[in-house]
Amino acid sequence: MVKKEVVEKVANLQSEMSSLTQEKIQEVAPKAIEKGLELSMKERAKIENAQYIEPSRKLKAIGELKAEWRPKRERDWEYVKGIFQNENEGGRINNEPKKFWFRKWPGDPDCLWEIPVNVPVYVPRMIAKLLSGEQDEDTGIQAMKFHTFDFVDQPVNNFRPDSFTHEFRPTGTHYTGKFSPLGAF
Repeated sequence: MVKKEVVEKVANLQSEMSSLTQEKIQEVAPKAIEKGLELSMKERAKIENAQYIEPSRKLKAIGELKAEWRPKRERDWEYVKGIFQNENEGGRINNEPKKFWFRKWPGDPDCLWEIPVNVPVYVPRMIAKLLSGEQDEDTGIQAMKFHTFDFVDQPVNNFRPDSFTHEFRPTGTHYTGKFSPLGAF
């Protein structure tokens, strides 16, 4: 009798197995929790051996953000990955980190940023744009660029006895560094 029961159990098991479909298996299978699988930017930076840069100091926030600016502000505060290469005159690398104060949006604190040189970093998108020298479409700010001025000899054909011999003119535009994106920007 034991043999007959075992044969019946195996026959029942085989019939259950043959009736299984993909839909039935999906119903019974445990569901993956999507939220638990997401990595924060800090965790991602740690895994990728990149530095997650936060402001080293903050001053009190001033003003209030308008509701229509909120989506742009949130996009600006999204972290992106890149590498900053700091250059001084002559194109030589200066390995000191770039330090600067920056505040773009009303209601945000004025923050002191310290960006290390020649290492992968995660920074907010607005800081990456500032370091890359792109002109910001909202504020018109174009950073990492400066102009030099000097006294230049005035052309002889315009010279009069009461005029100056030199003019104060711009002599060049220089860039202090470059932020290059790593991955999507």
